[in-house]
Amino acid sequence: MQQKDCKQFSYKTRINVSEALNKDLTKCAHLLSKIERTLFRDFHKKNISINKLKSFYISHFGITARHFNSCRIRLQGRVRSFKELLKKQIPLLKNKIGKLKKHVKKIKDPLKKHQKKRRLHQLENKLEKLEKNEKEGNISICFGSKQFFRKQFSLEANDFASHAEWKKEWEDKRNDSFFLVGSKDETAGNQSCQISRNGDNFNLCVRLPNSFSKKFIIIEDITFGHGKEEILRAIEENEKRKKIKKEKGSYSHFGKALTYLFKKEKKGWTVAVSIEQDRPDQISRSNIGMIGVDINENHIAIAETNHHGNLVDKRNIPMNLYGKSTNQRLAIIGDAVKKITSIAIKKEKPLVIENLDFEKKKQNLREKNNKYSRMLSSLAYSKIISFIERQSFKKGIQIYKVNPAFTSMIGKVKFAQQYGLSIHIAAALAIARRPCRYSEKFPSCLEIDNGNSASAFFLPVRTRRKHGVL
Repeated sequence: MQQKDCKQFSYKTRINVSEALNKDLTKCAHLLSKIERTLFRDFHKKNISINKLKSFYISHFGITARHFNSCRIRLQGRVRSFKELLKKQIPLLKNKIGKLKKHVKKIKDPLKKHQKKRRLHQLENKLEKLEKNEKEGNISICFGSKQFFRKQFSLEANDFASHAEWKKEWEDKRNDSFFLVGSKDETAGNQSCQISRNGDNFNLCVRLPNSFSKKFIIIEDITFGHGKEEILRAIEENEKRKKIKKEKGSYSHFGKALTYLFKKEKKGWTVAVSIEQDRPDQISRSNIGMIGVDINENHIAIAETNHHGNLVDKRNIPMNLYGKSTNQRLAIIGDAVKKITSIAIKKEKPLVIENLDFEKKKQNLREKNNKYSRMLSSLAYSKIISFIERQSFKKGIQIYKVNPAFTSMIGKVKFAQQYGLSIHIAAALAIARRPCRYSEKFPSCLEIDNGNSASAFFLPVRTRRKHGVL
């Protein structure tokens, strides 16, 4: 059977809970977090069979089978992330060590050279440890994060009056969330947490572990700033499945799984609902042209082409992320991506982006100047690409990822002078043309002698008068 093209989206909101509900949610988070850590010890360290563990955990901790499966699936996700990160870290670390060795040879200042050698020794030890873990299959997960764990060694610097104060916050951090996995076969898409409509808002009915004095809690009047329509469609889909099943019809193609993550933050509890959504009908048409996207430090340049690969429109979208908080960056990126997708929807053309990986460059930030380091750190390239991909999926816009090699140079040489463009818009034009495999040869009007001579280019039209050029 052909697998559906789908992607999972999460919608998060803050929930208002009473003191009694807060106690129940906190108690549930403590129990399920403890089970997850114990399961990691028993399954991944002691290699005990998961079937033996399941029956024992259900009776010992007083939980349902779905609670156990939720802990197991969340733990598997953590382990999978650790393994994938390990595969990426080793080659990146090797590359970083190689570059640092070359850099050390060029340093003349003895003190600076000594410090760089110390850094090199630390990286080599880290690499040795990572390679050993990969070879032996060792999995190391710190529940509560290593960063917070290390704060106990410098209490005053991290504003802790005592080790007991740190430990209390550490325990809270390790037990601040719980995960409830769903399935389309279950009522309302989840056996442990069921969502229902309450006018314009929603109610949640949460199934508590069997060891608790009460079995269910109800959280009322939940609002979602984003994803309300998607949640309503999922509810309707599950109601339709229930109705068809009752009428003994074919219901296997109906239903949506809803998975929930409850988390206690400084301002209170939040809940994230994850829904798997099918790709909508595609609205973009590649035969009428493309929209190239060039991501830069403080803006996104876009260039639209027609079916011949010629420029028909251009635009710069401001996106200054430097000095902004995480939430501010996400908001700025979201607004910029919304403008890009709205243009693609209006023009009915696919988006073309570069298939870049900034991880290697970020690994070498220590060896670069401050301006370059700030640029890469503020850019959040992967986050921008993720936003573009997700929004394009939801809107039915096709995306092409192309090789980024020489797009800036081609844009500068071929298009900046011809169309009076900035180098960023010209690069976006080169990106837009690449999926169609148009010629990237230098124009004949430019004299280039096998790289032995250099050509000076005219200023863009918009700045010629400014510099006294007619």
